[in-house]
Amino acid sequence: ISPYAFLICKNLTDITIEENNTVYKSIDGNLYSKDGTTLIQYAIDKTATSFTIPDSVTSINGWAFYYCDSLTEIVIPDSVTSIGDEAFIYCYSLKSVMFGESSQLRKIGESAFRSCYLTEIVIPNGVGSIGESAFYDCSSLTEIIIPDSVYSIGRRAFAYCSKLTKIAIPDSVWTMGMKVFEDCSNLTIYCEAKSQPSGWNSMWNYSNHDYSYCPVVWGYKGE
Repeated sequence: ISPYAFLICKNLTDITIEENNTVYKSIDGNLYSKDGTTLIQYAIDKTATSFTIPDSVTSINGWAFYYCDSLTEIVIPDSVTSIGDEAFIYCYSLKSVMFGESSQLRKIGESAFRSCYLTEIVIPNGVGSIGESAFYDCSSLTEIIIPDSVYSIGRRAFAYCSKLTKIAIPDSVWTMGMKVFEDCSNLTIYCEAKSQPSGWNSMWNYSNHDYSYCPVVWGYKGE
C-alpha cells in the first residue's frame, strides 16, 4: 500500500483489515503494520479531538495524518523513534503534541508539522535531526525548546513561525540549512556557539524579502 494511497480522503472514518492478512492490521479503524510497530494511516475523518498512539509503535509513517483537521491533541509514546515526512502536515487544528519523559524519538521528518496550530513544543532529548520545513508556517508557535542532542536543522525548519520572539540553539548543532527562520521578523536567536560554525549556511538566519536577518546573540549561556 503506497504512502499516498489514502491522501486527502476527507471522508475516511475506518480502515478494516482481515485477520488473516500477513502484512497489515487495523486497530480502532486505523492502519498499522502487522507487528504494530508502524502507524501507516490514521482515518482522518474520525471525530475524536485527541489521539494517543499505541505504545507498540516505533515509527509514524509519512503522510499518516495528512490533512486531519479534527485532532487538537496527539500523544506520542516513548517507543516512537521517528516521525515521517509530512506526517502531520496541514493538521490545522493540532495545538498540542505531547511526548513522554523517556521519549526515544531521534528524527523529525521534513514538513512533519507544517502549518499546524501548535503554540509551544519541547523537542525530546535524543532527537538528532529536525527536517526541512518541519515546523514551517506554525504561525501560532510562541516557544520551542531544542535539546543539545540536535546536530542538524534543515532548510526553512521554522520559517513563517511569525510569533516566535526567542529561540536558543545549542552548540551541538553543526549543520544549519538556508532560511531556517525566514519571515520570523520578531525573532532574536541565542546561540551557545561563540561564532558561526562552518557547517551553517550563510543565509541560515535570513528573515525577510528585504534581505534583513534575525539578530543573533553568540556565546549564549542561558541567562
